[in-house]
Amino acid sequence: KIMKKTFKKIAASVMTAATLAVGTVGMTASAYSPTITKSFGSGATATLYADGSYAYATTSRSGKDCTVTVTYHGTSKSGSGYGSATAHNDASGSGSSAYSYHTAGSSHTSISY
Repeated sequence: KIMKKTFKKIAASVMTAATLAVGTVGMTASAYSPTITKSFGSGATATLYADGSYAYATTSRSGKDCTVTVTYHGTSKSGSGYGSATAHNDASGSGSSAYSYHTAGSSHTSISY
């Protein structure tokens, strides 16, 4: 019983932290993986994943040029493409905070984790 109560408290605190980290309309985060997804523009989607090993960001919007830049441990990596773009950043350092900037057509957004 003690293990179950402890697990429930930990799960609740993780879920609360995920909710607080998001806190913006149009964004969702999973309590079980460090992923944030945000809708922006007209049919555009931005996603940022970050953990202790790497950060990964995607941008997608059908029929539009897309670019994405993800900054992780002070290093930025970018990607571009038609319809979707990805950027993978495995800069070394401690912690899992990351920032990504997404462009799809004429729409822009950013995500901080």
